[in-house]
Amino acid sequence: METVPSALPMQPGALVRQLKLLLMSSGWLGGLSWAIATILYLFLNSSWFAISPMSWQTIVSEVAVAGLVGGVLLMFAVYLSRYEPEIASSARHLYLLAVVLLGFLAILLLTRTIGIPTAISPIPAVGMLLALFLNWRVAIGGTLAVALPLDLVPWLEPSSLLLGLAGTCVAVYSVRRVRERMDVGRAGIWTGLAMAIGSAITGPLFIYEPRAWMLSALWSAVSGPASAILVSGLLPYLERLTGITTAFTLLELANPGQPLLRQLLLKAPGTYHHSILVGNLGEAAADEIGADPLLVRVGAYYHDIGKTKRPYFFIENQIGIDSQHDNISPRLSSLVITAHVREGIELARQYRLPKPVADFIPMHHGCSLVTYFYQQAVQAEGSQEVSEEHFRYAGPRPNTKETGIVMLADGVEATIRTLTKPVPEQIEANIRRIVNKRIDEGELSNAPLTLQDIERIIQSFNRILHGLYHQRIEYPDQLLEREEKARKEERRRLGGISR
Repeated sequence: METVPSALPMQPGALVRQLKLLLMSSGWLGGLSWAIATILYLFLNSSWFAISPMSWQTIVSEVAVAGLVGGVLLMFAVYLSRYEPEIASSARHLYLLAVVLLGFLAILLLTRTIGIPTAISPIPAVGMLLALFLNWRVAIGGTLAVALPLDLVPWLEPSSLLLGLAGTCVAVYSVRRVRERMDVGRAGIWTGLAMAIGSAITGPLFIYEPRAWMLSALWSAVSGPASAILVSGLLPYLERLTGITTAFTLLELANPGQPLLRQLLLKAPGTYHHSILVGNLGEAAADEIGADPLLVRVGAYYHDIGKTKRPYFFIENQIGIDSQHDNISPRLSSLVITAHVREGIELARQYRLPKPVADFIPMHHGCSLVTYFYQQAVQAEGSQEVSEEHFRYAGPRPNTKETGIVMLADGVEATIRTLTKPVPEQIEANIRRIVNKRIDEGELSNAPLTLQDIERIIQSFNRILHGLYHQRIEYPDQLLEREEKARKEERRRLGGISR
């Protein structure tokens, strides 16, 4: 009789993979968050524990709280899946939401335990953190989701809850465009000021003693700076824990003292200067169309870091030397040129650049053709022997507004730099030619840029480049030098005619 083989024991590697899949499951995370949130809300309302532990009243109260929390979380989850699909499909973003929202409840329970006045509300800290890591919409929605069930907590005054939500709106608005760490402190000051004014206005509706009323306004004013201090302390740890790139990470990467930028400056100074100009062009264009100007600037700084491997094969670094491509074939030249993308990706991985920044390295060229060396190869070998695929970048094409802007800024800056004496009409014509070429080649087909966005980008590039290449006054010695050069040229021409 044939025996049935026994089931093989699960290997440790497979067990780890299964556990990882479970931990990354949004359903598992949602269920765990619901359970923890329910327990925390029950602890926050101590009156529920005053009932006999085994009575029907206890069971009904606990089930009602669990149902309320589950309903609020379900509505928030539906909102995320419907309007924020990128966040809803990202495990790290969901973990961040769970940590911030549950952490807020734990901090609230701690403040209750140690006797901190209820007028000092940590609710604005939730909005600040979610706005800095995600966006203002999720910040407002997440704060509402965690704050609404608190209306059932008897020791929290309705006024403090309303003031906390109002302060959250001010805090979220204040951190919408962060440029330095002190911006969080300023947001805390504005939040505290708004909450103090709100407390002073609404105080008579809830508090009838003038002294208690003024004390409540004072504690409300403290809420803003306290939230800012809490956010500043938690930010580095949450960044490390989740791996999500914030404005502060980008500001650190924009520092010229960063190792990769130092290498770019020392090994490929021409490329470094080009990257700075691309960053300036891209940042202004991003401001015009509502994209992230800081991400564009930092992405532009790092988009060509692969050129540090063979800097003298790129024309911007060939100062006072012959071209390295004169002694090699067009095919090999194309391989060297396109290799800077692969080498840039390797450097980004080695130095652990965040993915949003590393994406600029392959996407700023997309799948475009290395036209110059392709045409040289066609002239040398004939069009039948040369395939365009061997002279194209590997891609992918830009898939965000920011990467699309840098692709256009890179092409425009490189083209305008080749003009010997650019005039305004020539600058605008070349900008439109480069942009239209990228559109015709389908390089922007995956980028969410509208025709209106494209026109605004063109106008922004045009304005910046006009200022950069404006006409300058010639000084007397320059005029004399130019006149002397013209006379020598005229004599040389006349001498050639006489011969």
